[in-house]
Amino acid sequence: MRLLLLLLMPMAGFAKTVELGFPDLEHRIKVELPDDYDPAKKYPAVFYYPGTDGQPDTSLIRNHVDGREWIVVGMAYYQQGKFTYTAEALAKELTLLRSVRRNLAEKRGLDQKRCYVAGISKGGWIADLLLQAEPTLAGGAILCAGHLYRANNSGRGSSARGTGKPVYIGVGRLDDNYPFSLRALLYHRSTGAQPTFETWQGIAHVFPKEGSTALQQWFAMRVHPADKLRAVAEKEMRGELAEAEKLDAYAKWMRLKQLKEYPYSYLLGDVWIESLIGKTAALEANDPIKTEAAFFSWHRKLLFQELNEKTVLGMAKINLAYQNLILKAPHARQAVLARHDHKRTQQLYHQYKEQDALAKEKKGNKDPFAPVEPKLPENKRRIPGNPLIR
Repeated sequence: MRLLLLLLMPMAGFAKTVELGFPDLEHRIKVELPDDYDPAKKYPAVFYYPGTDGQPDTSLIRNHVDGREWIVVGMAYYQQGKFTYTAEALAKELTLLRSVRRNLAEKRGLDQKRCYVAGISKGGWIADLLLQAEPTLAGGAILCAGHLYRANNSGRGSSARGTGKPVYIGVGRLDDNYPFSLRALLYHRSTGAQPTFETWQGIAHVFPKEGSTALQQWFAMRVHPADKLRAVAEKEMRGELAEAEKLDAYAKWMRLKQLKEYPYSYLLGDVWIESLIGKTAALEANDPIKTEAAFFSWHRKLLFQELNEKTVLGMAKINLAYQNLILKAPHARQAVLARHDHKRTQQLYHQYKEQDALAKEKKGNKDPFAPVEPKLPENKRRIPGNPLIR
């Protein structure tokens, strides 16, 4: 793939901006070099993919990394519009990634051994596929998306069992992609990795306006040795814990569960994690949290059962199970989430039924419970109201 144009535009008080143009690519790729860029040094890089109809952007990632340490690349797509997976489309996006990466390695000091992908919504699905299809990637961040397809790796290897690439997965609890994000957690864990999974409570298909501390920590751990980060990690996590102590019992309980999954918690080790587990258990020893914890466990099992359901009958059973949970816990906080999941699985049930009918009509399939592939949410507009995504 031939590079057409390369512009270098210094920006006062900020990183240099490099733009790359390629044949048949609608948008130019945007590159932010480190603030104190030194052409003699090698730098890690993040290749960030926007949501549907989004243009190349670096701001979300720049808000979550140390600007002195990283090259941040705002990627463009050959495939415009909503997410649609084909092996051919992935191969084209992968070729573009390799071309940009090679160019920056030759001309801008990119370290090919420390390249990461990240993406939101459509970009998150692409990031998951690229992590499978490009074995030389160091890891990646999947935002508002998850895992659905096994990528055709075209003979180049894949994210196979034992590779253990670090992966961050972040998703709104009310996002219809939430089950697919859980599926990404299970898939990447199966490769030998220890994924960081963050649930953004109370929001749907958006990135948190305040950003993600866990994502910042995840990026920091990619470039700094553990011994140099330990003091910073301890100070930051003690601050997070102090803020959690100010919350009501339920919010505190949920926050403690989330803090246990933060990258810095794993950096601080077993003693720190056990202390969080102890505080969580103390809350769960008495009502109302005792009741909430029981329904949370029940709810979690239903979510993981849902991940493997692709039939009309199976989805009907899961939908009924969510309804039973709501009836058993009408006043529990978990009932609010269960109502959301009940509505989502009800929609999936009707969708599966329609797809099944079409499949039987087209193929003469007489099995009323034949598996069907779920239809992903169509994100026809960019995420609104988010200062980190422009």
